[in-house]
Amino acid sequence: MQFKAGYIVDTIAKVITDFRTALNKNVPIEKTQLDQIKGLLQHVSSFDVEFPYEHKPDFKKLNPVLATLNNVITRGLPTRAPLLLENLFSEINLTQPNKDEFEFNFPNSTNPISYESIFELLHIVEPQLEISRI
Repeated sequence: MQFKAGYIVDTIAKVITDFRTALNKNVPIEKTQLDQIKGLLQHVSSFDVEFPYEHKPDFKKLNPVLATLNNVITRGLPTRAPLLLENLFSEINLTQPNKDEFEFNFPNSTNPISYESIFELLHIVEPQLEISRI
């Protein structure tokens, strides 16, 4: 069964958003670039789960708490990273700390990274990765 969930830190999201905003979807090559980044973000936010038995959950009868958690995790794909992760990246000097008193915003990197580098780094190196049960 395939699920979708993923986080993205503000710094990386800003670079991608700025790149996407500058593109014109009416220009064929730029439309292709838009489709590529959208597809890539969807791809890296997807994962498969194998059950030892046939499992087909009825999402219409799902517990409301679980349905809400699913919506929180999967909104936007990938969605903004938790504040804990953003603060961790700030502590190890990968991003600048939040400066707003009433808003959480970490859009600036201490070492700017190009869109091309981000696009390349988002490609999964080992698509057949298997995590064995411990």
